[in-house]
Amino acid sequence: MVAKSCYIRINDWADYVFAKDYKVPNLYDIEKYYLANKHLPEIPNEKEIKENGIDVAEMNKLLLKKIEEMTILMVKQQRQIDLLNTKVK
Repeated sequence: MVAKSCYIRINDWADYVFAKDYKVPNLYDIEKYYLANKHLPEIPNEKEIKENGIDVAEMNKLLLKKIEEMTILMVKQQRQIDLLNTKVK
């Protein structure tokens, strides 16, 4: 397919990551997973993609979920850095 734009309709999106009851994965658990599996949790590996192809809408949702999780983790880390910096001064 060659196109200048493409719209894919989906039924759900990854914004549930911002719900108060959502548990953001621990960075050490993520590291343990990708060191063992050579890809991120929930993201298909190369073999699966080669065999089954890729659902573009689902992959975009998964990638957004990972970006949202990383954003939450970065904000938490920045708060810790800021707190440490105020204690040092």
